[in-house]
Amino acid sequence: MTKIYLVRHGQTDWNLEKRLQGQTDIPLNDWGRSQAACVGTYFKDHGLSQIYTSCLSRAHETGSIIAGSLGNLPLDRLDQLGERAYGQGEGYSLEERESLFPSRTYPGSESMESVTKRMMTCLKDLACRHQGESILVVSHGGAINSVLAHLSQGQIGSGKTKLGSCSISRISGDESLKIDYYNRLVIGQKEDV
Repeated sequence: MTKIYLVRHGQTDWNLEKRLQGQTDIPLNDWGRSQAACVGTYFKDHGLSQIYTSCLSRAHETGSIIAGSLGNLPLDRLDQLGERAYGQGEGYSLEERESLFPSRTYPGSESMESVTKRMMTCLKDLACRHQGESILVVSHGGAINSVLAHLSQGQIGSGKTKLGSCSISRISGDESLKIDYYNRLVIGQKEDV
């Protein structure tokens, strides 16, 4: 059975400011780098064979730090693992978004159905490609939550679960995927400030 560890990227300054990032390419801050190093240490005995990340720098840097902790494990970027595009909502703080977009509908946003479809297609492909292996995927809160919502039939995930920075969720399976656990922080990792 393939095990896929889904890791949300480490913290950014926009996370601290509660700014909607989406496809805006914001780098990790120092705390985010520290979180990624802690997660890398955690995975030393998990027998991972490969790391995949979104193409956005915050996810790729998180994956690079983890890979470095594991003896430079192979690392590939995949566009399909990117965060949901939030269109005109990107860059605004929570207060600004509530004022400008009270319905939380942001013109130019990617639909949740589109995010779920690309994420699930990619993860099923990776599960087939890495049968019987354990791999790590570094992605984003909205993208991972779309997977959790889909696999739990809406019990958790989008609109219900706030994923912590560098939190770990695991899904597994061969022909179909299931959630083993979600939103775990590793020992020694503190909650976001």
